[in-house]
Amino acid sequence: MSLYAKISQIRDLRRVRFPMLFHARLEQEFHSLLVSSLRARSFLKSKNDCLTVTVGNEVQNTDRILIGEDSDSTSAGFSLTGFSGCGKSAAISILVSNYPQVIRHRDRDGNVFHQITYIVVNCVPGNNFNALYTDIGRQIDRALGNIKPVYQLLISKKKGLGEKAATVCSLIEQFSIGVIIFDEIQYIRFNSQEHENSFDSLLNITNKTKVGLVAVGTEEARDKMFKTQRVARRLGRKIDGQAYCENREFFKYLVQQLFQYQWFDEPIPLTDELVDAFYSVTRGIVDQLISTYMYVSLDYVQKKKKPVVNGEYVKSIATRYYPNILRILETLDTHEIDEKLRLSRSLVDKKIDDLLNDSAIQNTEAARLMAHKEENANRDIQLRNIIASINSIFEYPASQIEEAYIKIIKLQSAVGGGR
Repeated sequence: MSLYAKISQIRDLRRVRFPMLFHARLEQEFHSLLVSSLRARSFLKSKNDCLTVTVGNEVQNTDRILIGEDSDSTSAGFSLTGFSGCGKSAAISILVSNYPQVIRHRDRDGNVFHQITYIVVNCVPGNNFNALYTDIGRQIDRALGNIKPVYQLLISKKKGLGEKAATVCSLIEQFSIGVIIFDEIQYIRFNSQEHENSFDSLLNITNKTKVGLVAVGTEEARDKMFKTQRVARRLGRKIDGQAYCENREFFKYLVQQLFQYQWFDEPIPLTDELVDAFYSVTRGIVDQLISTYMYVSLDYVQKKKKPVVNGEYVKSIATRYYPNILRILETLDTHEIDEKLRLSRSLVDKKIDDLLNDSAIQNTEAARLMAHKEENANRDIQLRNIIASINSIFEYPASQIEEAYIKIIKLQSAVGGGR
């Protein structure tokens, strides 16, 4: 493989996913929450006054909404907590991919109504609840295929948190929304009085509509977000997404899986020394493991004199690219870890982009592609000549001759021979 191809493939390690120890419980809790949330509601239908909904930016009529039963208790939600990079957001992405986000129902009379199973609201730095409620509208638009925002604008135009919350309630009822997932809750901006009012508003939404709530983020943010008992009990169940980091056997399994992807000149066997070295510079956090392995691979493929891949080499790479990372991981300062891990992810991704954009590497790749194209052209000429020579004596289909020719070329390539 060319250097360009190796670097491109190393970047794809970001897409690697592993089964984590908390995935099974996450699936169970989500399914239970979704079912209990919908069981606590009933349809309110009207034959005379229909509502209009916008789906795919087309206005349609619907004759029902799904309302919460006042006599039923509000479904408790749950939270998924852990360090940045422990796999929470990836787990949520995998989880919801197994559920249809929108179900189009048609009753016996031919009436159609749309049910949104879940929406995921990604919190961004500086978000407050006004922004979060508006983003709920944006996610509804996305789920329904509205290229031009409809429900995002509807919520954003409302004045004050109360009006926005009331509009969110009506949309939850209108589209039978089952679960709302708030991801990266540590980014929400918390103020004293605004904090209390905001979460009272959120509590009223769950009480009225019975929608299920899931909070995903750091444990520190969860405790800060749900510090009052009446709000905290709505997310009473907690899934610890970072607990696996203390399991050394599971960490070894993760490294074994990762070592299936290698760009070294010779296959590197996984030793206990390597496992210990990776653990010492990652503390078992899966995203930090992938980032470190990416840097090890990048450093190796760029060196003309190839280094020995051992524990010392892994530690030297971590020290070079993550200054002070060992001190941070040893103290387990939550905030500092999150900031450092986010920075490390962005740095390794930028490093790869810079390498792929490097003119020398691109010129080398261009030369390789041109040589490959010329070689293929020469083989096409050679194949035509072979077919003509054989058919001048024997009668064989051209496809059969080409198949035999390809087998010989592959065999020569495997043993290192020429044409």
